[in-house]
Amino acid sequence: MYSHRGSSYCFVSRHRREREKEEAEMAAAAASSNPKEEVKTKNKKEGLGWIEGMRGWLYVVYEMLFQRITASHLQNPMPLPPANDLTCIVTGSTCGIGREIARQLAESGAHVVMAVRNTKAANELIQKWQNEWSGMGLPLNIEVS
Repeated sequence: MYSHRGSSYCFVSRHRREREKEEAEMAAAAASSNPKEEVKTKNKKEGLGWIEGMRGWLYVVYEMLFQRITASHLQNPMPLPPANDLTCIVTGSTCGIGREIARQLAESGAHVVMAVRNTKAANELIQKWQNEWSGMGLPLNIEVS
């Protein structure tokens, strides 16, 4: 479903209505026994399909550019608010998204429990983060289980 500034455009229901209209026209053409009329209607529909396709791609490109422009002033990644009273359990925190989530939560002050299979890699990662943060005087509250 596409939506833009309050108005909505549902491609699926429009496509369904067009298909039902086309089927009704084909049934009417079959009843009149005029094969030229049936072929003309079918060619007309196929000829306009590229316009809808281009409209969809232009909409996708517009949305991508619009989102990039409106979010260009934000920091990447945005800092988390203080989470001093939270305890967070993060799975898969030795690599990928879990690693970044665990680091961000620890930097915001949360107590982070790293639920991992490879405890050696997790302990090395904690040492690395603590060495990076030791210059700022902020202890990281992280444990491995």
